[in-house]
Amino acid sequence: MRLRRLESSGDSEGAETRPVLTIAIPTWNRAGFLRMALESVISQCEGQGLEGFVEVVVANNGSTDETEEVVREYAERRVLEVRHIRHDENIGMVKNILFCFEAAKGRFVAFLGDDDVVVRGGIAAAVRRMREHPEAAGLIFQGEPLCDRLPSRGEEAVEVEVAAEKVFYDSGNFGRLAVNVDWATKVLAGCGEDHEWTVWPQTEIMFHAAAICGQARPFLLTSDLFGRSPNHEANTKWSAYRVWFVNIYGLLQPALNLREVSVSLYQAARGHLLRREYLEWNLKMCLRFRASTHTVEEDREFRRITRRTLGFKDKSVFPLMLFGYLLARIPRPVLRGAWLLKHGRERGGSDHEEGKRVYGAEDW
Repeated sequence: MRLRRLESSGDSEGAETRPVLTIAIPTWNRAGFLRMALESVISQCEGQGLEGFVEVVVANNGSTDETEEVVREYAERRVLEVRHIRHDENIGMVKNILFCFEAAKGRFVAFLGDDDVVVRGGIAAAVRRMREHPEAAGLIFQGEPLCDRLPSRGEEAVEVEVAAEKVFYDSGNFGRLAVNVDWATKVLAGCGEDHEWTVWPQTEIMFHAAAICGQARPFLLTSDLFGRSPNHEANTKWSAYRVWFVNIYGLLQPALNLREVSVSLYQAARGHLLRREYLEWNLKMCLRFRASTHTVEEDREFRRITRRTLGFKDKSVFPLMLFGYLLARIPRPVLRGAWLLKHGRERGGSDHEEGKRVYGAEDW
């Protein structure tokens, strides 16, 4: 998929050599949080000799707030090259993420949410790993939460199927991955306009790149942690629709797309997504939201997405899709009555501790 490159409003003159890392921040109308994200990047790079090794690209999805002024403020500090690229209108989250791959000048691109921050020492550690392993198709920053699932200290190169089986969900979170830009470009060049992207394009691109790069162990896993999401809970409105669209369909469809590249890769990713504890937690959340917090419109959204996913092309997951379809159509008074009998008047919401256990990430 080719996206039009927009003119940058900032200084486009970078270092003479190609940067090692592009930190890409897609954003829309969250100037206050964006300031925190940029401060976390610039403050830890200042005086650390990272000029020329790191650049920042802020992909502004048509914001109408003070986003441009915030980016200009940090660009004028001249610690790093900070490029502000603004779309004339909101092109959607997925296209904005895809655009970041095209805009990146670095050898690797790491995504940072506009409400995320880079952990102390995260940038220097990432650049060091990337300079030592320029051939890697991708890096997965495990941090402590993922180490239980892929035990390692320091670093470890792993097969693409191993990574898919263990951390297919976790790896796509912003602040958890970096992708080799050259291989990502090759992947995107082969995707047609009708390609079925979901809200996890970075996950699909990274695993696709790893599958075609010709390396036996294309992923470098490191116990370093790059970014974290202190504002995630405050900025996320969960519902049964969102759980189904993001955590179930949103990841099964990219996995299915990868079947054309490697059947074994698809099987590994599907196994990760269909493991019992992951499904039980997501289905419990769908039930919980429908019973206790849903509005009429949220119920409609849940019915629409489960009707759509009933036609999912891999029929081996039809029982799951049918369960979601039926769950969305149980009369809400029945669900609410059953919920109240068991839980009293507890409000629905995210069970943070259980989410950490199931998803294996601090800021799931």
